[in-house]
Amino acid sequence: MEPPDGASDASRHWAFDGVFRSIRASHRGRLRIVFTVMEPMRDGRFAFHNATALTRWLLSRWSEPFRSALRRDDAPRFLATHGLELTDAAADAALRERFLAPAGLGDAALAVGEILMIADGAGA
Repeated sequence: MEPPDGASDASRHWAFDGVFRSIRASHRGRLRIVFTVMEPMRDGRFAFHNATALTRWLLSRWSEPFRSALRRDDAPRFLATHGLELTDAAADAALRERFLAPAGLGDAALAVGEILMIADGAGA
């Protein structure tokens, strides 16, 4: 389910709001959150950018819709509203360089559009 037509970009982050509020409210002291997020496609859809028709069909059959997305450029501002600071973000190219290539898997298929993010902050 995507935000309604005409919704602002901020509404695309709705799925994260409750999760981050809950984590911060229940945690004391320094906090590190590691999560993945889909970056919306140029046309605004939430999907793997290089997904084949078969992949899209399988994900829909498995009821794994992407319900929200976050543009990499919007992440620092969005996380700051939750008292968090983006400390790292790695998409397919960085993940390939950091992890796959050193393991001899530099040519392995990797989804495009999902970003691993690390955010630091403090709990309530």
